[in-house]
Amino acid sequence: MKNILAVVIGFVFVVGYAQNDSILVSSTNFFKDGLYPTYFDFRHNTPIPASDVTAKIHGSTKGVYLKIRNNSKVVYLKNGKKIKAKVSALWGFVEDEKLYFNRKGKFYPVDYLGAISVFTISVTNTSLISGNQNFQDFHTGGNGVIAEDVLTPCVFSYYNGKIYFALRNKLSDLFKPEPEIYNEFEKMTPESQRALLLQYTNRFNKLHPMYILK
Repeated sequence: MKNILAVVIGFVFVVGYAQNDSILVSSTNFFKDGLYPTYFDFRHNTPIPASDVTAKIHGSTKGVYLKIRNNSKVVYLKNGKKIKAKVSALWGFVEDEKLYFNRKGKFYPVDYLGAISVFTISVTNTSLISGNQNFQDFHTGGNGVIAEDVLTPCVFSYYNGKIYFALRNKLSDLFKPEPEIYNEFEKMTPESQRALLLQYTNRFNKLHPMYILK
């Protein structure tokens, strides 16, 4: 059993394994389009097809997004049973091979998915840019005073399913499992780090591929 990912970021700990019961993610074996009610469904690549998702405002049958964007609840078929669910409780969905995360009923796309994925959203909460922690939970963090919109980087850790707001420009901690990458990135100015973040994330992800559980 090969340990392929161990990331420690404050309170973030991620471990991944390449095993006989997993399949390497590749361009020919990617995540299927559809609704993923839970992280477990996503890791096992077992989505609910868009054709099995219904809502009060129906939208297109070709995708999930049009069915859920104007609805607070949906009904989907799973193992022949109808399940009613709040949109805010859904984990996410994949459409046109792009993953969308759910946070409080809003879905945010991730353009480049990997063992570590970094993406940016606009938030309107001062609690996201204050405090001593470098990372806050994506789903529960940020319930303070309304402020001006702030572009905030977020981190998705594939092997534990957690999504975090990355605060105070400490994104270099992401790369600690790879000392060479970490040391290079740590020496950069904050401006250079932001400019080259995707490049270094891709470099890290090449050493830590994703696996789908069977």
